[in-house]
Amino acid sequence: MVSRGLTFRANYTFSKTMDEFTSPGSCCTSDSGAWQNAYDPRSMYAVASYDVPQLWSGSAVYELPFGRGKQLLNQGGLLNTFVGGWQISGVYQVHSGVPFTPLMAYNLSGAINGSAWWPNRICNGTLSHPVVTTNSPTTTGWFDTSCFVAPAEYTYGDSRRDILRGPDWRTVNLALAKHFALRKLGESGQLEMRVDAYDIANHPNFGQPNSSIGSGAEGSITSANTNRNLQVGAKLSF
Repeated sequence: MVSRGLTFRANYTFSKTMDEFTSPGSCCTSDSGAWQNAYDPRSMYAVASYDVPQLWSGSAVYELPFGRGKQLLNQGGLLNTFVGGWQISGVYQVHSGVPFTPLMAYNLSGAINGSAWWPNRICNGTLSHPVVTTNSPTTTGWFDTSCFVAPAEYTYGDSRRDILRGPDWRTVNLALAKHFALRKLGESGQLEMRVDAYDIANHPNFGQPNSSIGSGAEGSITSANTNRNLQVGAKLSF
């Protein structure tokens, strides 16, 4: 949509992706690719570890109303050189957290065809108000760790793959840019000056929680993926 120097677009995606195995090399997933029972692949069927049910994204460009032909300071000369022709633009993305799988920190199942040991799940495990912790939580943290207990030795746990989700993702990037015409370099000669601000709100997008049941750190989150980053640049075209 274009109106008074403003151009923008917005997108929304609702989706669901299912599989039995997500490669550990896939983008943005913490799936270990570990099987509890390799003779029962159907038990691994669940949402993929890169599944994002809801995603909002979009962008906008706004020509600032200053300088020649604009509403404010409508004049040429040196003033237009400095204040005219600037554009501010931005992109944003908001999406659901990706899934993760609680696993026992040790394996006493006795299985020789599986490297993971799922815990027994005695309650949901999802907290209505999860918190980010950096110490060893009990029932507080990103998920309710008391909902997952060790199975009896030489048995399989009844929990499942990718049953919980990590933190949502929110980020906004902004840029301020202006193009200066350089006639001596030909008709296409121009200099672009810009300032880019990534994650302008400095909103922490936290990493996945520790999902190793019995490790003493289960439920805690100790990493973040983004932080505010400023960049100044110039590009010469001819």
